Amino acid sequence: MQRFHTALKWTELEPTRPQATCTTSPSSLRGCLPSAHKRQIFKLEPRVDSVAVAAPDNPVARSWMALQRRIIGDYWGRTVPRANKETLATVEELDDHVVLREPYALPPGVGPVHIILDCVSNGTAASGIPQTAQGVYGEKLQYGHVGNHMGRGAPLCDVLPMNMIQRRPISFLGSNAGCFAVQDWKTQMPEVLHMISGLEAPFEVFMAPLSEVASAWESEAALIKRLVVIPGL
Repeated sequence: MQRFHTALKWTELEPTRPQATCTTSPSSLRGCLPSAHKRQIFKLEPRVDSVAVAAPDNPVARSWMALQRRIIGDYWGRTVPRANKETLATVEELDDHVVLREPYALPPGVGPVHIILDCVSNGTAASGIPQTAQGVYGEKLQYGHVGNHMGRGAPLCDVLPMNMIQRRPISFLGSNAGCFAVQDWKTQMPEVLHMISGLEAPFEVFMAPLSEVASAWESEAALIKRLVVIPGL
């Protein structure tokens, strides 16, 4: 799971105020300063904390873009969160919620399932969930591959059994930075950032200066909290 984000400082009016965020990988930052083309930087609204926005940006933006630009069909109005047991217990307007544990499978009472947004995509979870998802005969199951952008774990083609692909209509869709045109990001990101700025983060945030990115990435705190790296901190 990618847990690394960079909060960049950028504004035309207030040079000391964090105004924009972007994400990158830790290996690309070692020994150099981060840079981003202006078309990849989005100005935040006044009084918005860039660190609070940077922390959930990756999973939220990828899920949003999957629904807006990859998933086919009418899905608006459905509430389908995925989180831990404590977080799910606080969410209102749910028909039901399921905490997934090994062996990863959806109970028979959950469904019909039309869309899966997989933010983990690793091993038995990626295999078990689509196999046990109850669908409607003749309707396609859309599997959005949102997670595993660090390349960890087995590829989907290695964990999904061929008989599952052969016996039911299913489409696999990716949702990563390279899946969308620049114009797609320019169109969608302002609304994504506006939504994130009003959310209460469901996890703790761990901030570290860019100069300590290597040690911060391997630290115990980064394993249990969301890591946000701050250039110039």
